[in-house]
Amino acid sequence: MPVLVVLVSAGSASAAPGDLDRSFGRDGIVVREFGTTEDIYAAAATPKGKVIVAGYARVSRVNRPVVARFGRTGRIDRAFGRRGREFIELPGADGGWISDIATAAGGKVIVGLTVDHFRGLDEFAVARLTRDGRLDDAFGTNGLTVGTFADGTSSSVEGLAVTAEGKILLAGGAGGDLGLARLTSEGELDSGFGGERDRDH
Repeated sequence: MPVLVVLVSAGSASAAPGDLDRSFGRDGIVVREFGTTEDIYAAAATPKGKVIVAGYARVSRVNRPVVARFGRTGRIDRAFGRRGREFIELPGADGGWISDIATAAGGKVIVGLTVDHFRGLDEFAVARLTRDGRLDDAFGTNGLTVGTFADGTSSSVEGLAVTAEGKILLAGGAGGDLGLARLTSEGELDSGFGGERDRDH
């Protein structure tokens, strides 16, 4: 199933708010294929009007996290990653997917992932890409930080946000509970955040 990207905008004087912007893609819609099946769970716009999307693409029977960037007119931006998209490698995992995305200073891209382990506990991950769409070696370990919200529990990512100080807030599931984490701008877990396991039930 191809990736579907839709831009809804009042793109011209004759367009009403909420109309498809027909200057984007084909009549406001872009369809693109990255694997045998794929799905997009998050999108973000850059200050220059480019569109970044993220999710997964199934390649060789593995769901691989993927990020892609499109230009203002909906064309794939081949200056980003490899021919416009970048797969995020997850060593030792059985696959994964991206659930949320944010842009950061310098045109960098931050994504929140769930790391899939068929025979073990799933993990959360955060990756940072350079403005060119490659993993940023200055972040975490080779551009990636992987962990769990609590020992002995599967973790999943549902959302992330970047604070004004550049720290990264991560939210998701922790073995049936709510999991929150905060990372520094360098991709390290922030030891000044959390540390307690609270229950309301």
